Amino acid sequence: MVKKMVLVSGMSGAGKSTAMSILEDLGYHCIDQFPVELMPELVNLLRTTDNSRYDEVAISTSLSDFSRIHDALENAGIPLRNLVLKAADDQLVTRYKFTRHTHPMIVEGEEGSLDKAIRKERKILESLPQYRNTIYLDTGDLTYQDLKRQMDNTFSLTVNHDLSITFESFGYKYGIPKDADFLFDARVLPNPYWVPELRHYTGDDPGVYAYVMDAEVTKEYMKRLTGFLDYIFETYENRGRSHIMIAIGCTGGKHRSLSVVNYLMNYYGKRYLCYKAAHHPDPEAKQL
Repeated sequence: MVKKMVLVSGMSGAGKSTAMSILEDLGYHCIDQFPVELMPELVNLLRTTDNSRYDEVAISTSLSDFSRIHDALENAGIPLRNLVLKAADDQLVTRYKFTRHTHPMIVEGEEGSLDKAIRKERKILESLPQYRNTIYLDTGDLTYQDLKRQMDNTFSLTVNHDLSITFESFGYKYGIPKDADFLFDARVLPNPYWVPELRHYTGDDPGVYAYVMDAEVTKEYMKRLTGFLDYIFETYENRGRSHIMIAIGCTGGKHRSLSVVNYLMNYYGKRYLCYKAAHHPDPEAKQL
């Protein structure tokens, strides 16, 4: 039986073909625009096959057929995650004019103009049930790299999605985040604030990051920190915990703590679904 399946749908022109290409690169066996009439045969194959080719499968479908295909797969007990793509009407119009493609509803004779076809699809999108395990992604302002990064984080076959982790940087002078499960103090690390040429940058800058992370005290700090977090994440995962918040603090929240957060995102991002956040309750503080 198939081990993982992604069902991709959404507005025509919102990027289904691109998303399927990314999933194929991630190792999924991809089936584009599968006809809903053949679902009984596909479901039987996915439930009974021992062919490793079908261990991870991605199917794309139109919004019109999405619910029928979703229900058939879910009722068959197939492990399913949904990706629904959308974009604003004007952005979809621009994409169609740029690519000179014809909207599927015009090709099939359902609508006579692009505007009407887009409006009809949006009504279908808005009427969809709120399915569980569904990600709704607005691609209007996303570049290809943005979309690929988000899909890599969400659907990578090498990442454990049973536990997600948020790494949050914060400044002690603004207060401690109340939603943190664990809090670590990075004020013992070298402070780039006292280096004039680094003061006005953040831990996202290579110079600041290198100044903090290349120090011997930081290397020892990270060795001990990741050893502890390895134990915590494994323990929480075994207990069925689905999410954990790790807060890293320094004085202002943008040099040392952000450098450590960036290190942890890279270190754990290959194993878990990781998110990056910044805690700045002070209204005058710049958001990272």
